Amino acid sequence: CDSGMGHRMAKDLTVWECLYCLINNAGVLAYTDFELMTPKMCEEVININVLGTMFVTKHFLPLICKTPGRIVTITSILARLVYPRVAVYAATKHALSGFFSTLRFELQEKGVHVATVEPGDFSTTTDIMQWTQRHLDEIWKSLSPEERNSKLHLFEKTKKKVHKTKCSESEQEKNYSYLLRDVENAMLAEEPKWRYVSAPLATRVVLWILRAIPEPWSAKLMGEKTIGN
Repeated sequence: CDSGMGHRMAKDLTVWECLYCLINNAGVLAYTDFELMTPKMCEEVININVLGTMFVTKHFLPLICKTPGRIVTITSILARLVYPRVAVYAATKHALSGFFSTLRFELQEKGVHVATVEPGDFSTTTDIMQWTQRHLDEIWKSLSPEERNSKLHLFEKTKKKVHKTKCSESEQEKNYSYLLRDVENAMLAEEPKWRYVSAPLATRVVLWILRAIPEPWSAKLMGEKTIGN
């Protein structure tokens, strides 16, 4: 964060000498099988989702520690759950989960709270699929004629998902309510939770069950759930 908006904001905030809360929400979703992704795509997802978040946090950390304040980071339910066609994205969310869990212990003595908010599936209620849509041509051009024949079915699955129609505005508001509630609590609660799962109760129950049973079973169940998607 040596340049750009984050750098300019940090310079401006030094006038006030403190910062109560930093919310990290930068992220892009690469929704496709890993074997279709180009090295450039992998690098871009990691740079934005992981390194960008780390660098912004690093830049604002002195101001947060002076307050002391708190750091709230939007990660994903995929930091806990196995799901196909999001390998690199899930890896970045696991990385953020590990990073902020460690940072939490490092900053405890300074009175800084560190919380992660893990939204459920917002793919149909946000524009997060646009990144993959913009890279469809890049994926196709990177394939040899032989690969286009053998991997056409994987490419078509990606296209089908990214072109899926968004849900209604009422459904969007309902989904967002869980996220807004948890972010507000993480920002304002005297003792915020370490982790928030921003999803309906049914989703949270399913997540608990999937984490309680042996991993091969949960992977099989998730595989069956996503057949045809």
